[in-house]
Amino acid sequence: DEEIDRETVRALTLATPARQADWLKLWNSETERSPMGRACRAWITGGSAITTDKALFDLTGYPGAVTADLFGEAAVFADAAAFWDAQDVAVAEKIAGYRQRGWAGVTVLERGVYFHRWDYEQTTKKLGGKVIVEQRHDGTVTFHEGWLKASEARKARTPTDRGAAGPEAGARPEMSGPMTDYISLHRHGAAQVGLIRNPAIALRLMAAHVLCGSALWNVRLHTPGAVKEATLESVESAPACAELDVARDRAGVLFEALGAPVPRRSGDAYHLCETFAALLALSDAEVMEVIAVAMAETLESGGPAVEATLHACATDPGAFWQPDAAFFDLLRDRRVTRSFLAETVSPEAAQNAESAPLKAQKAQLVAALAARDGAKGEAWTPGWMQVPPNRHVDGAASPPADAWDRIAGLFEAVEAATSDDQLSPRKASAA
Repeated sequence: DEEIDRETVRALTLATPARQADWLKLWNSETERSPMGRACRAWITGGSAITTDKALFDLTGYPGAVTADLFGEAAVFADAAAFWDAQDVAVAEKIAGYRQRGWAGVTVLERGVYFHRWDYEQTTKKLGGKVIVEQRHDGTVTFHEGWLKASEARKARTPTDRGAAGPEAGARPEMSGPMTDYISLHRHGAAQVGLIRNPAIALRLMAAHVLCGSALWNVRLHTPGAVKEATLESVESAPACAELDVARDRAGVLFEALGAPVPRRSGDAYHLCETFAALLALSDAEVMEVIAVAMAETLESGGPAVEATLHACATDPGAFWQPDAAFFDLLRDRRVTRSFLAETVSPEAAQNAESAPLKAQKAQLVAALAARDGAKGEAWTPGWMQVPPNRHVDGAASPPADAWDRIAGLFEAVEAATSDDQLSPRKASAA
């Protein structure tokens, strides 16, 4: 018999119980075949699965349903039509912004129609360049700035312009395709050496690629995904989120002061170079601010990279967190609750509460923490929010602690070989 593979299992966790039942009927059928793997995901979502990172709108105000699989590796819009209703509104707002900034025109391609660059010529806004909006069925929307149909670009040029701007209509190219490859690759090699010899410029070009993307760079913003809505509300109201917003606004001001648009990930080569030019005008300190924000926005959650960052930056997560209603609601393990009671009250209190219902144990924990806060004592931080993270149940899986255990040896070796003055992390606090 055919086994259900891992990808199919993950896809089924996105489905409603009714949809899962439909799939099982197909699975058990002797005449029909059930969809598997990616086909199963498409069957469940009604076509291309649209992940939440494709949204141009704020997910907090989205009225439709978002489904996360049980493995926490995907967050998908349950209703593609509802997604596109919200996405179309966001696209319309961006188009209005382009027109307010003086773009000659905005062309929106039909959904699923690709933007073929070879049919266009790139030009500036002042010379009549338009914005081409490309929409993929997977939810991706790309704004290509400064493009004109080749025929329109030729008509727009004056006789004087034509000598410098490019070939005239009907003129035979001076390079064959193979010669173009030859010259382009040799120029590319020289550019690579230029970057190696000029690290400060390379840093700025790398930042532009991270901020804007290219044919070779595809960096995605981190989009918080959680099974519980209360978790997202807790994270979005935390001091860390507010500090990131301030830093993001400050980085945007640096570009606006130069008359450059705030960078966005569009994959557009002109926009990338526009951002690169602006970065060349910024000081090293300002560039580092921009890079720090870009890295913070693209840091993957729930893995070794977060633990390595907290360790290297000497950042205390407890300074940006306090136990809230969402935390206590998610606290369902009696072993962990007793461990918390032992820390906040006493080991004897934890032992006495062993047979008490979980609800009573949590109530005792809440009361103990309230008393601690009332006495203005040191704030309590569970091992899960410490650096390095600690587990509360010996031998039990604990994702933060497990992630740190995997990489701890790497940093111990580095610290043993590194003098104190080589690395000077700035300790972060919520103050």
